[in-house]
Amino acid sequence: MKCPYCNEEMQHDVLRGDGRSRVRFVQADKKHTWADDLAGIGVVKTNNASGASFWKFELEGDYCEKCKKLILDAEVSK
Repeated sequence: MKCPYCNEEMQHDVLRGDGRSRVRFVQADKKHTWADDLAGIGVVKTNNASGASFWKFELEGDYCEKCKKLILDAEVSK
């Protein structure tokens, strides 16, 4: 995949975590509360089989080393 910022080739790879918490995408200027956690607000759901789970997560994505940008295919719950 070509980087949409610099048009260089991106590296396709996997972002992994140990599962201590779910992967979330939240607004930087909004305080995230425990009620948001209970409601599942901001939880990232992925299209790949392993996805984001309570135990571990694995997200496929493309990374541009030059721009330091990571592009993920995901669905964020609201």
